[in-house]
Amino acid sequence: MTTPKHRYWYVFPAAQCFALGIFFKNVVLDPLRVTEIEMRHMDPTEIVAIPYPLASLSFFVCVVFLVIFLTTMTATRWGPLLLWIKLIRLILATLLMSAAFVLCGASPTKNVIHTLLSAWYMVTLLLMGSSQTSDGDWLSNKNVSMPQGKLSRCRVYGTILIAIPFQLLHILDWGAQIQRWPLPILIGCTTGW
Repeated sequence: MTTPKHRYWYVFPAAQCFALGIFFKNVVLDPLRVTEIEMRHMDPTEIVAIPYPLASLSFFVCVVFLVIFLTTMTATRWGPLLLWIKLIRLILATLLMSAAFVLCGASPTKNVIHTLLSAWYMVTLLLMGSSQTSDGDWLSNKNVSMPQGKLSRCRVYGTILIAIPFQLLHILDWGAQIQRWPLPILIGCTTGW
């Protein structure tokens, strides 16, 4: 039987995922309908070559980072030293994820900020959104049997495993709005998380 304390780890992540999905739909996907009408006359290759608007992408990624950062900080009660260590890990992981995106086909010269923001979003979901355990470390084996440890691992694996097939959307050439860079990564990460 689960205690009320353990129920928190089942209900809060589900509510957080639902809120992220609604926010993603309203801020990222719904504005694509307007641009789809404006781009009907364009060739599908031209549509895919145009990246998602940087202002909307920046707003979405920054809001998600701040919300997940604040909820993770309050759930784990990080000290100042651990906070700096987590932020340095986040920056290094974002740079490594950006390099991985470039190795997987993202242009190293065009849309660099888009690539960095999508890497920051994925790393935020992986490292911070999945680290709401008692010590904030989803890689440690001591939390595997606890509900929060299992949920954290499911989020991490889901984010990675679902983001990979969605990146194939960028390769296809049917001219859909969801193929614009970096939407395949954002959709895959959000769906997997």
